[in-house]
Amino acid sequence: MNHESISAGNRKWAHAGFIGLTMVGMLSIGIVTYRAGRTERAHFQMSADISAVVQGTIDAWSQQADWLPVNAPIRSNVNFRDVGNGPGTNCSNIGHAYLEPDASLSSTRDAVSKFNEWLKLQPPKGKGTLGKDEPKWNTYFGDILTPEDFMNVRFGRRRLYEVGTLWFDDDTGSHYQNFCYRLQPPQPRGMVIFSDCEEHTDEGDVPGWFMHFFR
Repeated sequence: MNHESISAGNRKWAHAGFIGLTMVGMLSIGIVTYRAGRTERAHFQMSADISAVVQGTIDAWSQQADWLPVNAPIRSNVNFRDVGNGPGTNCSNIGHAYLEPDASLSSTRDAVSKFNEWLKLQPPKGKGTLGKDEPKWNTYFGDILTPEDFMNVRFGRRRLYEVGTLWFDDDTGSHYQNFCYRLQPPQPRGMVIFSDCEEHTDEGDVPGWFMHFFR
């Protein structure tokens, strides 16, 4: 920049701009240098599953004695595996099972709303570390399943939802990963299918103080 082409009144602004751009450049170089030795963020692959081995032919899961038993709490497993570029530390996973009328968006949002209210009343969960590609699972429970509830789920008149949250830390900070799954009616040859819900399937960053005091 040629100072001779700038009026004396604007010269101080030129100096300030030059200094500002220099500081931004130095800060950018510092950030790149600092991040060069850091591990990239962890990321978890989630899936819902049954809590018992189902074998047989058509409608097998609805005939399995030790899965979805009547007059007992609803239960199902949620699996998660770190498929990111680094380990997840201080991992804390919590969830709940719900029965809703159908697979509509309103039913999904109702299950998520119930989960959020239930979550406020839960004590802090235990924390652990998950390395890259390390699998983990957790069983989510719900209300007592009545015989009528069972028949409604079996014939698709009601739907089972699994809603949960995984909190974790990594080298880039503290994060959350929400998930929601919906059990499909019995499939041919006994296949068990959970589909993703339309809601509560996001992820993002959370403040460190939240991770410390509320997990």
